[in-house]
Amino acid sequence: MTEEKKETQFSSKEFNSARYYSYRPRYPGHFYERLYEYHQGATRLAVDVGCGPGEASIPLLDKFDEVIGVDPSGPMTEVAKKAFAPFGGRIKVVRSAAEDLTFLADQSVDLLLIAEAIHWFDHDVFFNEVHRVLRPGGTLAYWAYADCKYTESEEVSRMIYDFTYGDNELGPYWQVPGHEYLRQMLRNINPPSALFTDIDRVYNNVQNRANISVYTADYADLAPDTVYEEGPWMSLKYTVGTNELFIRTFSSVSKWQEDHPDQQPRSQGGTGDIVDRFMDRMKAATGWNDDTVIEVSFGIVYVRARRAA
Repeated sequence: MTEEKKETQFSSKEFNSARYYSYRPRYPGHFYERLYEYHQGATRLAVDVGCGPGEASIPLLDKFDEVIGVDPSGPMTEVAKKAFAPFGGRIKVVRSAAEDLTFLADQSVDLLLIAEAIHWFDHDVFFNEVHRVLRPGGTLAYWAYADCKYTESEEVSRMIYDFTYGDNELGPYWQVPGHEYLRQMLRNINPPSALFTDIDRVYNNVQNRANISVYTADYADLAPDTVYEEGPWMSLKYTVGTNELFIRTFSSVSKWQEDHPDQQPRSQGGTGDIVDRFMDRMKAATGWNDDTVIEVSFGIVYVRARRAA
């Protein structure tokens, strides 16, 4: 699984980390409930690797005495610092690569979480580092979501898929192999059985999305022994205007903007960019406007494991 390391688009000067914090989905409480049901033993220290602006880190304070967020991106860690400030010394952020946790002592961590980030890591190096810092029996957990499904419109679900992956749309602007891991629901990222035990993996809402024909090829070959749960396990209700702001958090959008500086969003006084044009098509197909409330759900993968002795 070793891959060449490079910065993700989230470190780019074009990436709006404050928008990411404001408009990315917040993880529902039952994500954490599931995690705590699995976790055994001490709850002194939790570490959120690839924490971004910290949206998955703060809820860990409900269970753990201390939380550390880790991220290599300067813009992301600056937003995290502001988000963590009201909680005093119980939570802090460290700017570091996921594969370099040398600021943590051996066997010092009770739980290590990765939310929507493990697809960017050098997995061989990372899993060895996790094994070093986790105490025996400590919990490794990671989850990810991918792609939107619009409850009110299968047509728009197909449209967002084509927009996300089409050769003449955002398709060429995703970083690989990172996004390909995510697109395939992390099925090629597995904790080594020599280092971790009690490994379980759950997919949710993937089969529901496979009912739309364009998704079938992507998800038909998931492992036959995979545990499925009926969804939606993560869904949001918000306005079409807010959905546009969520789409603008895609790393591929910031990369597209770098390559098309002459095409500025209408919200910034320009004549329109790739997201404006997609939103025009969505509204034309549905009659929706910016104030229309819609439901968006996501396919989820959730993996938990314990550090072997």
